[in-house]
Amino acid sequence: MTLARTIRSTFDPAITYGLQGDTVEIISTHENVLIVEGDKGRFSVMQDDVTADFVEAPVEIIQEKEPKKVSVAAAKKKHQLQTQLF
Repeated sequence: MTLARTIRSTFDPAITYGLQGDTVEIISTHENVLIVEGDKGRFSVMQDDVTADFVEAPVEIIQEKEPKKVSVAAAKKKHQLQTQLF
């Protein structure tokens, strides 16, 4: 079975239990809730969040940040500080 969406902790969204497209094994079922085991351990999911179909993992888009623009006055001041002898 695979996860249909990314599963995060309810209390701390920074904790990710499983990513969309990860393969999981069903341990037990309780009505609409499943206990599954993935790469990061066991966790509970709703029955709608697990599917037998192949789900493609989302593509991460990494954007490069533009370098900060430094004013001419700030650049001169920095240069003067670096060239001063102590």
